[in-house]
Amino acid sequence: MLAITIEADFVAIYAAIVSTFVLVIQFLNYRNERVNVSMEYKTNYQIHGDNFYDLEKTYLVLTVRNKGKRSITIQNVGYIAKKGNNGIIIDSILFGSSAFSLRIPLA
Repeated sequence: MLAITIEADFVAIYAAIVSTFVLVIQFLNYRNERVNVSMEYKTNYQIHGDNFYDLEKTYLVLTVRNKGKRSITIQNVGYIAKKGNNGIIIDSILFGSSAFSLRIPLA
């Protein structure tokens, strides 16, 4: 009859290697699935072809993007200006745009 003996040290080493491997995979999954939002702004833009915006003013274009895998909802974007003109921006959401790109008049 064939007898197989497994030593406790071998089982402990195998369990340590497997659990370490699973820990690394779980950490990498956590890093990849967290919320990753980027924001980009461009200054001194003029809006043409839309009667809502003044052609004589320059605007700040603020774009917010979700770069992560998890879907998120951005309800509003706030800003703090150096001159104390703080506020919440709601522009392209009101006009039904799928992109969240905002145009703010520069004073």
